[in-house]
Amino acid sequence: MRFRFFMKLLIPVIIESLKLDSNLPVLLYKSKDSLITIKLCDFTKDEKEDFFDVKYTRNANKISFQHVGITYRSNGHLNSKYIRESDFKIVVEENGLETDTQNEKIYEILDFAFKIISGNGFDFMQFIPNSKDDSFSGIKTFATRFLSRRKLTFDKDSLKRIKKLIRILFESEKEEVKNLNFFLDAAMRFQPLNISGAFFVTILENIFVGEMTELSYRLSMRLAKKRKEGQEYVEKIKKLYKKRSKIFHGKSYAFTLEDVNFLETEACYAIEEFLIEPESFEIVNLDKNLLA
Repeated sequence: MRFRFFMKLLIPVIIESLKLDSNLPVLLYKSKDSLITIKLCDFTKDEKEDFFDVKYTRNANKISFQHVGITYRSNGHLNSKYIRESDFKIVVEENGLETDTQNEKIYEILDFAFKIISGNGFDFMQFIPNSKDDSFSGIKTFATRFLSRRKLTFDKDSLKRIKKLIRILFESEKEEVKNLNFFLDAAMRFQPLNISGAFFVTILENIFVGEMTELSYRLSMRLAKKRKEGQEYVEKIKKLYKKRSKIFHGKSYAFTLEDVNFLETEACYAIEEFLIEPESFEIVNLDKNLLA
C-alpha cells in the first residue's frame, strides 16, 4: 500500500491595494485531479502570531511584536514591518498525493505570477514542519514590498490574470520561462536603477530577439509593432538598449527612474504575453508581424 498524505503550506503576502468584488478566500488554482488547491485568504492577527512565533504587545499606544520562537528570522532579526503589513496569505493544500510534490516549484510558480501581475513576490527561506500539527508546514519568506516600482491595484482583472498564469506555469517546463523568472527576480530585487534597468532590457531582448545581429534594431522594431507604436517609441527603445549595453560593458550610463518604470511595465507585460501565446513570439511570426 502506498502512503498518501495531506500537507498545507502557508505563504504570507503583502498586497498594497486589494479591490475585489468577492470576499476572501478566493481560489487561485485547482489541479485537474483536485490534489492541489491554492487560495488567497485573509491573514489574521492570531494566525500571524502562530506562524511567525510572535506575540502582539502594546506600549505607549503602539503595537509591536515580541519574538517568542526561533522559526522566523530575517538576517537573524525579526522583520516586524513585514509581519505588520502581510495582511493576506496564500494557502496551498496538497491532498492525497502518493509522493511529495515539488514544494519549491509551487513557491516559484506563485512567486513568478505575483511578480508579473501585482509586483511582489516571495523569498523562499526554509520548509519547517509545525510541531503543533504534523499536517501543517510553512514556507517562510522575506519582506518583498519594494520589489516593484509600479503603482498597482490587485483587482478582479489582476485575479483573473494571476489565475491564468499559475495554470500555464504549472504546465510549462520550458527553459526560457525559467530564465525569464531569473531575470525578473534580479531586475526587481536590485535597488540601483542601472542594474534594474539593464535586466529589464535583457528580458525584452530574450523575448523579442533570437538572432545575434542588429539586436537594437530588431528589438525596437518588433516591440514597437507589438505595441502598435511609431518611430518615437522605436527611438526610445534603442536609447534604452544602448544604456543597457554600456552598463553591461562596465561603463557608466544612468537609467532614470522614469526609464525603469517604463521598462518594468513593458517587461512584465511582455512576459505575460509570452506565457499566454508563445507562438506569436517565434522569430518568423515576429517578422511577419512587421510586414502586416
